[in-house]
Amino acid sequence: RRALAVAYLYCRMLDTYEDLLPDAGKKEWALRSFVERFADVDGLAPAPVLDPTLTTDPRESTHLLLVNRAALVDRVFAQLDPRHKQAIRRLVQRMGEGMIWSSRIFALQNGVLRSPGQLSRYCWNVLGTPLLFAEEMQRLDQGLPVEISSTRLRSCALIGEVIQLANIT
Repeated sequence: RRALAVAYLYCRMLDTYEDLLPDAGKKEWALRSFVERFADVDGLAPAPVLDPTLTTDPRESTHLLLVNRAALVDRVFAQLDPRHKQAIRRLVQRMGEGMIWSSRIFALQNGVLRSPGQLSRYCWNVLGTPLLFAEEMQRLDQGLPVEISSTRLRSCALIGEVIQLANIT
């Protein structure tokens, strides 16, 4: 449960960078910087800090506070089982790269996805990758290797797309 909570908080942080930074360049820099922290297996560099004046909305302010206190979550992350840490690293890297792609596409196309392929990729980025992470965590807890079949991977993608389309609708 602790690993799942940490993973969720890191995903929430990624989402906060994406939601609150209005400038595409700054958004991509923050997302990339956050993701790159997870490349170093010896420890995490500090997360990019957000200016508290970016929002006055109480909910978004809470998310901003979470980003600016990332070091507290990092301390819990450091104590996790190494296998769970690796799964979280993969999740953050997949989601972060997906958010960077999505941010670029939305900036280039005035906030619109223009093809079914773009929509599927966006849905994968938003919900497919967390479903894959959940599958990996379940496999780890059962003592199985994290690698899954192409059929299971397609299922993660399809279920993620269906759920995200329901969210959009």
